Amino acid sequence: WLHRSKDENLRLKGWPSRDSGLILKEFLLHPETGVERLCRELNIWLRESEKISRAIIVRYEDMLKDSTNGFDQIVSFFKIGAPRQLIEEAVNFSSFENMRLREVTATQASNISTLGVTNVNSSDALKARRAQIGGYSKYLSPLECDYFEKIVASQLSPDFGYFELPEISQ
Repeated sequence: WLHRSKDENLRLKGWPSRDSGLILKEFLLHPETGVERLCRELNIWLRESEKISRAIIVRYEDMLKDSTNGFDQIVSFFKIGAPRQLIEEAVNFSSFENMRLREVTATQASNISTLGVTNVNSSDALKARRAQIGGYSKYLSPLECDYFEKIVASQLSPDFGYFELPEISQ
């Protein structure tokens, strides 16, 4: 929202403009952008996925912990007969380090408009930012983290399995 969204997209989504002065906590509380809305949207996606004969849910946390096996599950789901070596090569090509290098290189080569970066001086403007679970805790106080985690615990379907993750269910 702050570093990558185009003004036109913000208007279409009904989101506040970047110059609204909102801080992260206010953004997360906002009815059009916040945690409660995200929980509702994810629950809708989950409910709708149950109507599909075959669906797979892939969590970022699982892909980060074991990218090769996670990607292998996706390839298997789509019934693509890819050899393990090709899967490993694809995972290596799309590793955080390689994605970050390509993004920074493209930004330095003035391809900013294609990347959607609005603030080239902020590492937070990159898509490949940190590759970590629970990174939000770096931007919110422990009290704010606790508050938002309680919202998620009470509103997000447990079928996503997020509260079984040790990094989240502290």
